[in-house]
Amino acid sequence: MGMRMRWAVALAAMALVSGAWAADTLVWVEDCQPYAGHDFALRLAWDEAAPGDVPIVLNVNVRGNDAIDNAYLTSAISDTAGNTVFGDRKNLLLDTGFRPYSFSWDASAVPNGIYTLSFSLKRPPALEVLKQHYTLRKSTGDELRAVIDEAAAHVAQVGQLAETRLSLGMGSPYPAMRAAFAVDMLDAARRALETGAVARAARLARYAQSAAMAALRESGAGTVPPEWNEMPETTATVRVSGAGFASEGRPRFLFGFHIGASLAPEMLARIVRYGTPFAVIDVPPAPNGQPEPLASFLDEAERQRVALLASLTPDAWTAGDWEAHKTAIDEASGRVNLADAEARGIMERHITATLPLLAARGNVAAVCLAEAPFLKFRGDAVKKSFLDTVKSQYADRAALNRSWKSLFADFDELEIGWNYVNPRYQDSSAYRYDWQTYHLSLAAQWAEAMRVLARSCAPELPVMIAAPDTPFASEEVAQAIDRESLAATMDASACMAGNTPGDLYYALGYPQQMAIYTLLRSFAPDKPLVNMALRLFDGDTWETPCSFAYAHTAAWEAAMAGLDAAGLVVPGGLMRPEGLEGYTAASIDLNRLAPIVTAFQNAPALVRVLFSASSKIYANGDPHLSSARFAFEGCSFAGYKTGYISEKQIVAGELKSVKVLVVPDTPAVSEAAFPMIKEYMQGDECVIRTSTSITFDERGHSRRDIITPGRRTIHVRGENLPAEYLHAMDGVMRFGTLPRTPRIVNSFGYVLEGVKSLHVEHEGNDYLYLVNLRKTAQVCHMQHGPCAGRDLIGGRDVRFPVTLEPLDPMLIRLDPSAKPDKPKVKHVRRAWERREDAEGSRKKPVRRSWER
Repeated sequence: MGMRMRWAVALAAMALVSGAWAADTLVWVEDCQPYAGHDFALRLAWDEAAPGDVPIVLNVNVRGNDAIDNAYLTSAISDTAGNTVFGDRKNLLLDTGFRPYSFSWDASAVPNGIYTLSFSLKRPPALEVLKQHYTLRKSTGDELRAVIDEAAAHVAQVGQLAETRLSLGMGSPYPAMRAAFAVDMLDAARRALETGAVARAARLARYAQSAAMAALRESGAGTVPPEWNEMPETTATVRVSGAGFASEGRPRFLFGFHIGASLAPEMLARIVRYGTPFAVIDVPPAPNGQPEPLASFLDEAERQRVALLASLTPDAWTAGDWEAHKTAIDEASGRVNLADAEARGIMERHITATLPLLAARGNVAAVCLAEAPFLKFRGDAVKKSFLDTVKSQYADRAALNRSWKSLFADFDELEIGWNYVNPRYQDSSAYRYDWQTYHLSLAAQWAEAMRVLARSCAPELPVMIAAPDTPFASEEVAQAIDRESLAATMDASACMAGNTPGDLYYALGYPQQMAIYTLLRSFAPDKPLVNMALRLFDGDTWETPCSFAYAHTAAWEAAMAGLDAAGLVVPGGLMRPEGLEGYTAASIDLNRLAPIVTAFQNAPALVRVLFSASSKIYANGDPHLSSARFAFEGCSFAGYKTGYISEKQIVAGELKSVKVLVVPDTPAVSEAAFPMIKEYMQGDECVIRTSTSITFDERGHSRRDIITPGRRTIHVRGENLPAEYLHAMDGVMRFGTLPRTPRIVNSFGYVLEGVKSLHVEHEGNDYLYLVNLRKTAQVCHMQHGPCAGRDLIGGRDVRFPVTLEPLDPMLIRLDPSAKPDKPKVKHVRRAWERREDAEGSRKKPVRRSWER
């Protein structure tokens, strides 16, 4: 069905809606803001429209972080003028589980309109620990139908205009994308109305109306910035090129949708209309070979010029499919153990049967062999091999007993990690290190065998294995696969990560997915990075807060952290189309500005945070993993690209290119890496460290050597939080180790926690990426750069100082003719800084044109 016909059908269908409920007055929840609470949660049990002429019972469920007496929850409803029309207070007994409470509101006493429902949870004495806001709408059926009719008229009008301009090769892709969302959501509103879901229909219809009106404004000649029209033509042929993907020699970002195993051809037409011709598909094992629908789907995708990433998902069978292979199911977790001989055989046959079919298509960019594989090697053969490994590492039984704190009379008493029989030695740090590194080596051998098999079936098809989103989780290493080994052997790095819109401190969850992408990109900076299942929506109900700004910023942040491709997972009942539009707009942005974004990705990370595999095993990763995450979070706001560095990379000599080494709370490092870290830290290099770092070797044995502070060592004091690492980075600037680069500061010349800026030079131009992740607008000044430029994302001129709204990313091409922006307060140089200058250790920076 053509696009014009779709809009005509949508318009006609809305006129057929029954009006049986038209005169009724209804009240429903129209929107929900992200909650701001720490370890506290509130859920409003209000799914659909309620009669507006009788009292409404508001049922809420509240959860605390501990047993708390005498807490209280206040509720208030106010109109658009701020007048309170309802208020109540309940004393609560909080617990770690959800407890129900209820309020009664007589909605018949207020006129039709929009209202705000606010909840505030306080614990003694009066500490507010949670806020939650909802938008309520009271309306009649006639008013709702008028909205739907008006939306249908706008959709039909913009659809015809956008289709005409696109057929003539005119205009920007953004209006066509918004028009496509408008018609789809209007159709969804119609279906919701037919089933009696009035509230859902109202939300979708209002969105369709706003999207259609925005598309109508943008479809006129000269109504959009000229940058929005600079969209390269898309092709289905996409190949791995360096550290990313490319199409016809131009970088390409594959930000599309995860459509799973349904392989419905209509999904292809939909994502093409959205302007994101890329999809991730699942190809699970088939009992009798690959069915015909896969081949026909691949043909249709190639015809519509849709690029694909395929995931073989070898463990995606249902419980019934695995009934004949019960040994492949791990009893403890209930997951498919791909290390089992039967499961491995199924996977190998699946690879052999499927990869040649996928490789024959020019639009399949890469294949993921497994997603978050569960591997548990066990059995007598594994025990014997582990025993042989242990014997090769220890001179004799006495040495083993000293290291493991065991009392072995014979080596044969040793057990593998899954047979937990003797806590005396199996809880020791040395045993955990020996067993877990051995198990990780088996997982690496398994992954390499799968790669070799795939290469024999499809020599030119890039392959990868997606790691789970738990690199910073305690005890994850016990049954995981080594990401650094995967990065070294596979053709691309892959993961399954997500983000949440709610956060206590920021306007979106941070650093969440960004820390994972940065870690994987640090392991393999020369290979593409793919997220096979990007999850931005935490749930699929109306209470899921997902705005355009959140999804748009999350996608941009992911790309700036190194992500090259992503398949967005869309829950079936998603009621936040604004989020889909924001993600899709970011996909168009990234491909429009692909060469510049690629330059940001390929820029070297001058600041590197130590990520220690030894400390991840020691004490199950506590406190190293959280400290490494906090260190990255704090340093990322300093205006310099921040990455991670592993012990293997240090041994390989990568410390030579590091300007600033950040050593978070790291109890243990390997014997091979320790002397190199010591030489770096005690030399003339710049180091940020905690005072308790590196007191053990990889097996948890105390060190007899210590690392004394160097001339340029900055100690992180306090509670080891992100702000302290950011303050330490401010101290680093006094040493002159990092180059003078354009970055964002406040009026006093200090960096802003929660405001990110990155600078890169590309083809003779200077570009600045800028985004405010805080919940309130911030006044930003430019330091070491010109005070004006052009934002290529929004198509607008920017002059510093600028008030930056939350979640409004900018990619600014700086104007070299503009004078520098000078903060109001000049920094007073202290005596030790003047002494550094006198000694000549402070290098003079290269002055740019705007500084001269």
